[in-house]
Amino acid sequence: MKLYTGIVILFGILLFLLPILFISFVSGAEIGITPASIELRADPNVQTCRELTLLSNLLQIVDGEDKWSDSGEGVKNLNSYNKKASEYYINVTYPKEVVFNGKERIKVCMTGRYPGVYHGAIIYSIREGGAGVGTWITFTVPGVNDNIISLERSEENKTLINLISGNIISNTESKEPLPFLLLTLLLIIILIYLYKRYKRLQQDI
Repeated sequence: MKLYTGIVILFGILLFLLPILFISFVSGAEIGITPASIELRADPNVQTCRELTLLSNLLQIVDGEDKWSDSGEGVKNLNSYNKKASEYYINVTYPKEVVFNGKERIKVCMTGRYPGVYHGAIIYSIREGGAGVGTWITFTVPGVNDNIISLERSEENKTLINLISGNIISNTESKEPLPFLLLTLLLIIILIYLYKRYKRLQQDI
């Protein structure tokens, strides 16, 4: 009877500890990007490229997107970045999906057709929700008029990323459950073993 009571108490303690262990695990995930901003310059129809570096302390799958704005230099509010590069006749290439652990370098290239100074952001977000990081872009195509081409505002996906910067940020919704699942499986095996041992002792009695 004492052994049975001990098993029940142990089971209750494990149920109490599992959520705490899970929260501790997911809150330790981090993702970052450097540099925080880049400036590119190229003549019309000439490609220019730069390297960015993604950082993480866990295996991550991130999806990339670029957003553009005609609000002018110095505006660092993603509410204003609701245009596509194609609206400014800019061709942007970069990895749209990145799977990495630790550090991953990515190449960003762009080509502009018309002279102007264009402002955008490349954003990488953890798949299935979670944190996102990004790099602000200033892209200059020199010519007679360096002003941004005025275009009619388009209806674009206005989903906001909580934070965009070059600093590593905490991700409280990391999708890395494998260690937690292994721990849970181990605890279940221990409970099954204790239960079988208890039944065997009951039979011996």
